[in-house]
Amino acid sequence: MSIALIPNSTSLEVYLNLCNLLIKKKKKVVVIITNKHVDKFLHKIPKNVKVLKIIEPDKSNLLKTSNIRINIFFYYFFIYLKNYLKSLIFFYILNIKKVFVTGDRENGTILTILKIAKIRKKKVFIFHSGGLSSKNMLLISRQKLKSFNVSNNEKFFNKYKKQCYLAPDKKIYSFYNPFLTKIFYFLNILPNDPWISGKGNSDVVLVETNYIKSLYSKYNVKKKIEVVGSEKIDNINNNFKNFEAVNNKLENLTHKKNSIKIGFVPPLWLEHNLFSKEESYRRNNELCKILKNSINSKKIDVFVFLHPKQKLRDYLWIEKKYNFKLMKKNISHLICNLDLLFTGFSSGVIIWASEIKLDVLIANIYQEKNTVFKDFKNVKYANSISIIRHELSKLTKKKKKINKYKEYNFKKCISSFI
Repeated sequence: MSIALIPNSTSLEVYLNLCNLLIKKKKKVVVIITNKHVDKFLHKIPKNVKVLKIIEPDKSNLLKTSNIRINIFFYYFFIYLKNYLKSLIFFYILNIKKVFVTGDRENGTILTILKIAKIRKKKVFIFHSGGLSSKNMLLISRQKLKSFNVSNNEKFFNKYKKQCYLAPDKKIYSFYNPFLTKIFYFLNILPNDPWISGKGNSDVVLVETNYIKSLYSKYNVKKKIEVVGSEKIDNINNNFKNFEAVNNKLENLTHKKNSIKIGFVPPLWLEHNLFSKEESYRRNNELCKILKNSINSKKIDVFVFLHPKQKLRDYLWIEKKYNFKLMKKNISHLICNLDLLFTGFSSGVIIWASEIKLDVLIANIYQEKNTVFKDFKNVKYANSISIIRHELSKLTKKKKKINKYKEYNFKKCISSFI
């Protein structure tokens, strides 16, 4: 019996840790690579682990037009059919009994693998570190692409209603490229509702915190939902335990004692394909400039934390231009030592901040709005630059945070599912 892991580029570190845990428990592990971004990190996978490549095809040419010729249709159809058959063969040969995947809607290749798992009655676990992408976030990326707009295609909407979403702008958008939706329908691999993770061919959803569990329940996901924590939650626990030692390291880094510490999380404008590299830089540069100009006290330090999708080399300019400290460590190692979290859009880190009572300031100054955290008491949406400056001007050293994660132990919790 073997256990299959299907990581994406965001969850690679999390899944590598899970892989090592499975190896220690003498489990047979198979890592399935479904996209070229993960393929680049093949060298990080332990050598005694079987690696399968079932690569999602390049779909960039489909984004340019909604008029697809029949030969292009058959090209993609046969790629997905090939991936379907490869999955079927691998499940049989390798005797795969369980599958861990970051989501049940991500792309056509994952849809084929999960369909085979369902046919063969194998258990599929959704497991990812972090929050749950809101419909608004998913919608924004599709509004930028003409090919996803099916407002004038009544026939498509009537046939694939559950794959579509009526947006606030009264336009209708398809979750997948409409061209691919037809192929997925023909192969019978479409999820019931792709706009909500957990409504596809999965059996159990393993989440980080009780709040994320409540989100799945709010979206009416009927699957079994279990809180298992994560290695990042364990990092936060260790941060609480070693608060003073971490604080001393940060102050030695900046040569300031008892400073007010701001954590800046640059939005993933570029990495989520919302904007061009130039526009993404302009926006993040604007946020840095606002932050820099609003800090009058010499007793304030700014630490920059990146998302796993963000490459360090793409953000070195922040440290050079603004003298903010660009951190290599994940924010989970240091979040308890911060006095404020500052960002320009949405971030899963806000969930952690809320639960440990860390104040959050969101620069809500762009056309794209994401008010998913509007009911959080510790979150302030600043709708203008003047409000941002006002909020930063009254910033003070905050009291010690509250640890809601004391009872979490990832290795212990995940063990019951592997």
